Amino acid sequence: MESSKKKEKEVVLYHEIHYPNLKEALWQIYSAAFQKLSHKAPERQSLNQQEFEEVLTNSGVHKYVLFDGEVPIGICLIALDLEAVSWIDPEFFRRLFLQEAESKYLYYLMGIAVIPKYASLGRFLLKEAIFSLNEKGVVIIDYSEKQRSQIISFARFALRPQKITLKKIDAQVYYSIRWLKPQ
Repeated sequence: MESSKKKEKEVVLYHEIHYPNLKEALWQIYSAAFQKLSHKAPERQSLNQQEFEEVLTNSGVHKYVLFDGEVPIGICLIALDLEAVSWIDPEFFRRLFLQEAESKYLYYLMGIAVIPKYASLGRFLLKEAIFSLNEKGVVIIDYSEKQRSQIISFARFALRPQKITLKKIDAQVYYSIRWLKPQ
């Protein structure tokens, strides 16, 4: 007879993931979550499948996988090695956060995705991931300005009651120039 005991949600840290079934399940979760953002901003908001699979085997990126029993339902990617983040200039952040970089307390949130049915657990996943790193540190995040209010409130809620400070570092702005040649 099966136990009626409800299984707890659990976050498991992986340094590398080589299991084909787990890799595929995580890709499905990640791609579904970021697909809806693909046409809402001018810049690419996610990794493609090849990049995602490379990240899964890169030990410089921690993979926090949220499980419901034995079923993966979410993933959070945090780079401990800024060189693993292909779209940034690691030296810029090392200079900006010199003390944290020297102390190895400088990280980069590469993405977080949860199956929609479990969306409310995204905050739990983020909190578990960040607080497993160290007692202090700096996690760099990037996002489309159109998503700003969501990601900032998400982070504030997830990390409460801890004291956190949010600092805008920079913003990239896109303009269009339209012209018509005189006849």
